[in-house]
Amino acid sequence: MIVTASYAIASLVEETHMKEDNVIPKVNDPRICRIVTQTLKEAIGNYIPKPLKEGTKTRQLNEQHAGKKG
Repeated sequence: MIVTASYAIASLVEETHMKEDNVIPKVNDPRICRIVTQTLKEAIGNYIPKPLKEGTKTRQLNEQHAGKKG
């Protein structure tokens, strides 16, 4: 996630300003918080499993399996 956020921050630098010593925007750039927040939400969303719909075979199997543990 850190690498993903780093790329998002670096994407804020315009091509015309891109140099070897200028690959990140100024620290007080107001766009940073917004783009990092959105990027991390998307990255985290890719790792959080979606809830299973009621009545699906997979959910029934998961519930049966959970009942056997207890």
